[in-house]
Amino acid sequence: MSSEQLSLTSWIFSAIKERGLPQYEISNFGKYHSSHNLGYWRYKDYMGVGAGAVGKRELLRFYPNPDIEEYIKNPCITIKEELLTLEDKRIEQFFLGMRSCIGIETDLLSSKEKIQADILVQEKKLDLIDNVLYNKDYLLADEITLFLTA
Repeated sequence: MSSEQLSLTSWIFSAIKERGLPQYEISNFGKYHSSHNLGYWRYKDYMGVGAGAVGKRELLRFYPNPDIEEYIKNPCITIKEELLTLEDKRIEQFFLGMRSCIGIETDLLSSKEKIQADILVQEKKLDLIDNVLYNKDYLLADEITLFLTA
């Protein structure tokens, strides 16, 4: 994202918030939070329904046929399964937590990551409340995650 795009996006987000709709995840605003979306952010299991819609159960991700005609013929066929490692899950929890109001529990952090997180808290990039790190700027979510996990 260019600095011009980032600036425009930040302005739009600010304007929405000023109109009484606080941001609670990277792409949603409002006082009422989508239970559906928060399920993803909390790393809950979900079923993908539709051609190409992905599902997840524990550490297994399911990929149905993306060809709509084939999917309609047999929607229960999974063409690919991906087994995630515990580290995959942990990193995904970082990305999801930083992109939403869910945050990251400090128990997920390694010793090195806790040092990195302390730096971000001191720089007021993250808030630490009851052992959960919260991102203050969802537009920096990926960068913050990469900083923490690098």
